[in-house]
Amino acid sequence: MRLQAVVIIPYDIEICKEYARLKNGMKNPSGSDRVVGANDLWIAACATRHGLSLISNNRKHFEGTPGLKLICEAPVVHAIASQESLPLTAAPRISPTADPAKVAPGKE
Repeated sequence: MRLQAVVIIPYDIEICKEYARLKNGMKNPSGSDRVVGANDLWIAACATRHGLSLISNNRKHFEGTPGLKLICEAPVVHAIASQESLPLTAAPRISPTADPAKVAPGKE
């Protein structure tokens, strides 16, 4: 069974100190405090305290945590400012029986 290989790491005073250090060091590039959920911060503190890599597909919650080695397979998605104002449009629909050579783009 996989659970037999799991090691439970008990919380100690050093993890509590690491939590406080991380919470104090979490700043946005704008200089304002970065909001990180308490549960996520405890997980990050436990990993950094013991020098462990954290495996999570929740990149947004953990990225930028000081000293945290994050392993994540989730794709990086960045909003492109120049595309934010583009209208969302559907691709033109073409009848499956239409001859592609005779159908102009955007018309059925």
